[in-house]
This record gives sequence, C-alpha cells and structure tokens, in this order.
Amino acid sequence: MLPVILAAGLGSRLGGIPKALYELDDRPLALRAAHALADAGHDRVVLVTGFGADQVEQWWAENAPPLDATFVFNELYADLNNFWTVAIACEQLDPGELMFINSDIVFLPGVATDAAAAGGELALAVEQAPTDEEAMKVLVEDGHVRALGKHLDSDESFGEFIGLSVLDDRGRSVYLDAARAAKDAGETNIYYEDIYSRILDDVDGRMSAVAASDWAEIDAPEDVPRAEGVARLQDAESAGGGFR
Repeated sequence: MLPVILAAGLGSRLGGIPKALYELDDRPLALRAAHALADAGHDRVVLVTGFGADQVEQWWAENAPPLDATFVFNELYADLNNFWTVAIACEQLDPGELMFINSDIVFLPGVATDAAAAGGELALAVEQAPTDEEAMKVLVEDGHVRALGKHLDSDESFGEFIGLSVLDDRGRSVYLDAARAAKDAGETNIYYEDIYSRILDDVDGRMSAVAASDWAEIDAPEDVPRAEGVARLQDAESAGGGFR
C-alpha cells in the first residue's frame, strides 16, 4: 500500500502557505504525517502538489523526513478542487492500493494501520462521535459505508470522516471514471468526498473507527489547541525517536 498526501491546497486561513508546511509545535504537518506513516511501517510516500509545489519539494529535500518521496504535480490545482488531485494519483501511480491523506490532519500511526486493514474497495477512517452540520458525516449499515456528506442527518450518522481513506485497484478505476465524468461535465468546485459519495453504490465501502484522541484537523487557528494535544501524543509514541 502506498500513502499519498494531498498537498495541493492553500492554507488561506493558516497564513497563506501550503497546508503541508503549516507548523504544529514547530514541525510541519508533512513531517508529522511522514513520521506517523513510518511508524506504521511505510517507507515511501507520494505528495500530490499544486500551490507552493516548489516550497514543498525544497523543504522535503532539505529536511530529510523518514520516507522516500515522489512528487506529482497537479497542473489544474487552481481550476479544479481536490477531487482532481485524487484522480491524478489514481491515474498516474502504479497499480496497487493507495492511502489518501489530507495534508491538514495530524494522526497517530494506528489510524493508518487500521485503515489499511479495513478491507473493501474504498475504506474510510471515521471518528465515532456526535457530529455537527459542518462535519463530513458517514452513514454505516451492516458494517458497510452507505453514504457520505455534510447533508446527512447527524442522528443517523456513525460519525465524521477524518480525511484518511484507502482505494484498491477497482476502487481507483471506479473513482477515476466518476472524476473524469465530473470534469467533462464542467464541475470544478467539488471535493473528492463528493466523488466517494457518488460511487458508494458501485464499490464495497468499509469503515475504520478512529478515537477522537488519535487525530485532529487544522482548518483554522481555532483548531490548533486540539491538534497540539494529538501532536504531543504523536511525539511521545514516535518509535523512531525523531521527535524526541
């Protein structure tokens, strides 16, 4: 399985730098993701870049994170939302399972390990907890993911999708077909979660449960305190000692 960090976006509410380079306790989120993935047993990673691509590549070259990296550039990052960032990875990378990771999350290694073991053609890491209107909610029935979206009823949802997912080869193919259809139809402002939602009737969707203490998203400055708590746990658990 090959991890893929979605690093094409601009952190407009985080100082206007690439989200992957936003520092949490003096360490960029890309470095934190790399250590978590290394501790989960991975030795390679792909970063799909867009905004600030040169900055991200330069940082990686100068700081030697614990994973070998390949960079794929999304030329349409300014024209199409992140559904196309995922599509590019599905299209260009060698066959095999891909683990997609939002660049604005911090997570413990077990989150990646559990998602990799979830099975299915599409697996979503989900925090089982009450959700609000802004949460990317997940509906689970009989152990299978049936629906995904902010529009879902909070009372019926299992919890919140955290921004870490896995597609196997068939899932990649189905996703890519749907993404190309959306692009051909002139859709520009949709997210990869929208494509996931569209293909759930055609793929075997599974779910991996995540504890609230094991992950956090940083979308705005007010999210930082919770994320710092996860970062401290990550620092304490780092098997490689790179954060100590």
